[in-house]
Amino acid sequence: MNIVVYCSSQEGLDEKYRLLARDLGTWIGEHGHTLLYGGSNAGLMHITAAAVHEAGGHIIGVIPEMFRHRIDPVCDEVVYTANLGDRKQYMIEQTCSSSCPAASAPSTSGCPPLP
Repeated sequence: MNIVVYCSSQEGLDEKYRLLARDLGTWIGEHGHTLLYGGSNAGLMHITAAAVHEAGGHIIGVIPEMFRHRIDPVCDEVVYTANLGDRKQYMIEQTCSSSCPAASAPSTSGCPPLP
């Protein structure tokens, strides 16, 4: 299943958000799902993708051409888009699940339970 995660590429966020991003990525990878995310090599984006990678999952980074220099090396596939709007549209079209922001996964979000 393709799971889209929208989250921050900002560095230095609170540890609770970094841990949640890691746990979500681990869950995605351990359950054999594919992560579709913004493709950045920084912040919660990278933490989530690195955890998916470490847990054996597949990773598709979707990133605008203008951010080509920030693509995360853990991506198994990269899709380049013209702009941020095209990235969002592509990610919506490719998913078969709910999107879950890694920094906020309340029980009503439809996100999988985390360990």
